[in-house]
Amino acid sequence: KKIISAAAAASIAVLSLSAVFTSAQSISYTANDLSKLRNFLLNTSEDTDTFDLNSDGIIDSLDLAAMRMSVQTSYDEAVEQNIAPVEDNVKIIGRTCRTDDITWLVQSGSATEFTVSGTSASVTLAGDWGIEASADYRPRYAILLDDEVIVDATLSTAEETITVFEGNTPRNAKIKVIHLSEANNGAIGVKNICVNSASADPVNPTAKKDLSIEFIGDSITAAGGYKGWSGELEEHYYINRYNIGAGGTSYAQITGRGQIFSQTNNIPSGVNVDFFILNGGVNDIWSAIEDLGSVSDIPVATATVNDFDTTTTAGGMEQIFCYLRTNYPNAKIGFVITYNCFDSGFDAVRYRDEFVPLAKAICEKWSVPYLDLVNNDAFNAEFNALPGYHTYDGVHANDVGYDLVMRQMAPWILSMIPATEASEQNSDLWGYANYEWSNQDWSGEGVLSY
Repeated sequence: KKIISAAAAASIAVLSLSAVFTSAQSISYTANDLSKLRNFLLNTSEDTDTFDLNSDGIIDSLDLAAMRMSVQTSYDEAVEQNIAPVEDNVKIIGRTCRTDDITWLVQSGSATEFTVSGTSASVTLAGDWGIEASADYRPRYAILLDDEVIVDATLSTAEETITVFEGNTPRNAKIKVIHLSEANNGAIGVKNICVNSASADPVNPTAKKDLSIEFIGDSITAAGGYKGWSGELEEHYYINRYNIGAGGTSYAQITGRGQIFSQTNNIPSGVNVDFFILNGGVNDIWSAIEDLGSVSDIPVATATVNDFDTTTTAGGMEQIFCYLRTNYPNAKIGFVITYNCFDSGFDAVRYRDEFVPLAKAICEKWSVPYLDLVNNDAFNAEFNALPGYHTYDGVHANDVGYDLVMRQMAPWILSMIPATEASEQNSDLWGYANYEWSNQDWSGEGVLSY
């Protein structure tokens, strides 16, 4: 009975759609019409014109299906099309929100990425309160065309349209708009994508990558204004990265600081995370916390997140390991022991002699592989060779420093993936496990950052 009922329902749906399709054929719909209807169904627009194709009083997916079948797949010549930067059209990276028909890139590293087919393309950006700040503190963004930076600027107006490419010859291109500055400088809004194209579907999200890595930690993970080690890994290797690190955070609950554990609230829902890569501990030392704590005797198998003394660094670390193990049992977890910092206010000796051994002991208890950048002679020989060259303040790495760290991280992450699994995931990490720096001759403004 159920099978017959299901078949009957399917037949009715097909007949209904066929009727809608027949009526739709008598009307000439355009790609802009399709985009408007799609945006309406995604709750990003109220502009529907007369898109109730089957006249049932409801605008729904049946109308969209009928319009897709009837709309032209190409035109005799390129036409101007305005595309909303929503998930159906673009790949959303990092933390964003959608308000007032604008996709806001909220945090450093958040971005929209998409492919375009057409003769020209432009992106309209929107600014918030951050545009009123002085020039050096306005929200900063970059636009990449086929992975090359073509714009790196701060936003100073409420709305600005940037031409990404133009010409008379159709081309296929990848475009990425990324927020570079920290969230407290304001957000970058992506309002519209305008394309001249003969294609009826000229803008599409870039393909999802096979390996997803979630980065959690302090400002050295967050990397405000820089790509960070997460951005370097995404740029050089075939991964999806989600960076939810936040500056000033610590493992212990310390007055005036956010706790790294709270970042678990920002793990994107619906994402199949393959790896969690954590760092932290620098701010625990910086705050001169009296007691870093010690490894608990609570068994891993029976532990819950509420079992640990989070007034200590040790308790905070065990709490987040417990949470990730419990809620993401199939994900791999790794911990980066951050390089030693060179700042007069930082107790580098205590960090090396107390925190590093403690972090290793906790990692070993929870079977979490760690990358020790403090006791790594090869890394430190290069990282410390030119003081101020790999960091901009003795603590936070610049792009050169993050690139150096990335070359340590790539083979370390690879070591946690069995060769057969890496092959199945098509991970470029496998091909670049042995990373060698080749000398390049660069000159001109900005060469130091390379």
